[in-house]
This record gives sequence, structure tokens and C-alpha cells, in this order.
Amino acid sequence: MKTSHFLALPLLALTLQLSSCKKDNNDTPNPTDPHYGQSVSLGNGAARTFVKLDASGNPDEIGISVSEAALNSLPADMAELVLELPAEGNKTPFKHAYVTYMPHGHEPDGVYTLPHFDFHFYKITNAERLTMTPGKEAEMSKAPDAGYLPADYITAGPVPMMGNHWVDATSPELGGKTFTTTFLYGSNKGDIIFYEPMITVDYLKKTTNQTLTIKQPRRLPHRAITLANTPSATMRPVKNMKLY
Repeated sequence: MKTSHFLALPLLALTLQLSSCKKDNNDTPNPTDPHYGQSVSLGNGAARTFVKLDASGNPDEIGISVSEAALNSLPADMAELVLELPAEGNKTPFKHAYVTYMPHGHEPDGVYTLPHFDFHFYKITNAERLTMTPGKEAEMSKAPDAGYLPADYITAGPVPMMGNHWVDATSPELGGKTFTTTFLYGSNKGDIIFYEPMITVDYLKKTTNQTLTIKQPRRLPHRAITLANTPSATMRPVKNMKLY
């Protein structure tokens, strides 16, 4: 399958891919090729998780592949996808991915009310995520130790079935700029449980190359993802986008 990266965060990377519908060529398998999870329908296409291992069998990237057919036939209503990881996902801190496509965006009005994707990479299982039911906002709202969040990150509030969202208060869209991309952390009961790139559909379709900064926490919990050694990031959406 011909693929091109949307987004990656090393050392263990979060990656979003745009893929065509061509069949994979497995005549000469490469141990560093991606291992895919089960596909889930989206529009006229599909989405699925993947994990890439390095030559030593250690996890190198974890991410989501979205077919071009899906991106070009997105539904008129909100779509929710629960994406399980391939077996190789056991080598990562992650348990599943939860994707929401928001054709009308979401609150706050005038900020995130553009068609976009919320890509949640969870360190808990789907069953555990579903225990965050309405009425448990207080325990969801318990703040992690400040060292586990980057500077300037503030709570955006708890969301049932998702967790408490933390957003960079200095993000351009919160200062009046048009929303294109942003990066959130998520927590429950004081633990970091997900990482969430939010990206507009328009940005995915139009942008070709961009370098940006991703703020990092001062401390990382056990088996945490290492986002990068430095806070610099390179994004090449649509055909090749990575965050480093």
C-alpha cells in the first residue's frame, strides 16, 4: 500500500498516514514495514492503526492510517471510530486509538467550530475509557502533577468517555487566529491517559510543509511516550507530515 505520513512524534512516534487503496506488496517483507490493525469504515474508505518497529524489533512509531477515499467522502454527521492496535502495539505504552470526525467542530464557538479530526492515542483500554461516564467529572478533573504537563497548558474541562483535556493557553487559535492544528494532553484521576493531535480537514488537504513547536512536559510517567529530545517539530501534511 502506498502511504505518506501525516504526523509523527519520536522517539516513539505518533503518526497519522494518508494512504491509497492499492494492495500491499508483501513479496519481500521488510521487518520495519508497518503492522496494521483492523480497518474501520469511514465514509467510502477506512481508517486503521499501525505500529512500526525498528530493525531490532523495538517500537518506532504508532499511528493511524486514513485512506484517501475516506478523506474525500467524509460523512455529514459526526463519526466516532474505535481503532484497536495490531499485536505489535503491546510493545508500546498505548492500548487503542479513538478518533472523532467533527464536521461542525465543537466548543468553544468561534475557535474549534471548523471541520476537523480529534485523534486520541490512549494509554488505557477502550473498556477503561468507557468507565468515564457522566457524573464522574470530578474524578476526571483531578489534575496531574504539574511536571507531567508542558508549561502553559491549562484544563479545557472533562468530557465523559474521553477524559480531562489540557490545551496550550498560548495556542494561536486561542488568541484569535484561525484554528489549523493543535496538540492536547488528556488525563483521568490525575494520570496522563492520552495524547491528541487535532487537525482541520482543510489543513490536511491544503498544506504541504510546515515546521512547528510541540511543548513537552518536564517529567514522564512510567512507560510514557517520549515525544522528542527537543521541542521542535516538522509537519508535512497531506503527502508527508511529521512532528519531531
